[in-house]
Amino acid sequence: MTHLPATPDKRVATYPPRASDQYVVTLVDGRPATFDAVARYDAALARAEYFLRDRHCRMMVLPMTERELDNLFGFDPALGNPERLLVIRTLTRIVRDGRDAKVRSDACDLLVRLGVLRA
Repeated sequence: MTHLPATPDKRVATYPPRASDQYVVTLVDGRPATFDAVARYDAALARAEYFLRDRHCRMMVLPMTERELDNLFGFDPALGNPERLLVIRTLTRIVRDGRDAKVRSDACDLLVRLGVLRA
């Protein structure tokens, strides 16, 4: 676990990725802010620590599997619109695996517009 030396409301908590993890999600005060491929875990952690330099909040950088990500965002293939779920999963994979930063950014923007992420 990583903690920045400051006040209790200014810290980053994390744990190392497992072999089964596919994503890394950053939470700000308990709310999902960003997610990325687990290969970008170190960058997500550095981004969170940089974000805290001028802000007071709690951040978590959490590696997780696709199933855990589905649970976090409340996706349930049995209950939801299958086409919507397909679009969300496709956009999520683009964010995770895309090589073009512009394409990944566009996918994140669409996920915000769909209400999956908060801007």
